[in-house]
Amino acid sequence: MAIHSTILKLTGLSESQVRERLQEISMPIDCTVSYVTVPGAVHVQLAVSAGSKSDAALAVEETAERITAALDDYVFARDDEQLNETVAALLTKRGLTMAAAESCTGGLIMKWLTDLPGSSRYFVGGVVSYSNEMKINLLGVPAQVLDSYGAVSEQTARAMAEGICRVTGASLGLGVTGIAGPDGATPGKPVGLVFIALAAGDRVWCKGHIFPGQRGGVRAGAANTALHMARRFLSAAGANKSIDTNRK
Repeated sequence: MAIHSTILKLTGLSESQVRERLQEISMPIDCTVSYVTVPGAVHVQLAVSAGSKSDAALAVEETAERITAALDDYVFARDDEQLNETVAALLTKRGLTMAAAESCTGGLIMKWLTDLPGSSRYFVGGVVSYSNEMKINLLGVPAQVLDSYGAVSEQTARAMAEGICRVTGASLGLGVTGIAGPDGATPGKPVGLVFIALAAGDRVWCKGHIFPGQRGGVRAGAANTALHMARRFLSAAGANKSIDTNRK
């Protein structure tokens, strides 16, 4: 018998939520699934035993593909893949640059992107805009947006992403705002709520998430998801030339 395994890294779901989702996905009879929770992510190891190494590898690959297709919003990396390295490589390949406007993540996205040597080729800069005054004065977030929707809102995240592109001239801009906890929750806005926006040219995408865990887990989960959002966009940009990225 031969055994082959792979690890899928998911973010934005708790371990119990991942287990529940995987119950709905068909698995090989001889597939063993194990879980490891780390701040901001759940690592799922799939191991299959079969009569030959090639059969085991095929079964693992097919299972991993089914999981990734079903949980595409959450599977951000596999095995030894590092998300910051993947995003850096895609930015470099596309000849694009990135900037970030972070609130609750406190510069974590910028740290991960600049942990790599040569990051000046694709990362131009960013702002940690915790206060409303910083959001208004540095990023140009309209005061009426903050008054009407609050700092933790889709509207603010969108304005932050657009603002950081405008300030830095970057091709892509990430805007992240949320409640990392343990305090700060308000009616309708629980701890773990984070809005993540990606601006590219004249288009902006934004999605709200509720991340599980303590403060560090929420922040890491938000940073993982922001870079995953950028990776998915950059991967699509390679196949879809109509995607507009005016700022370069």
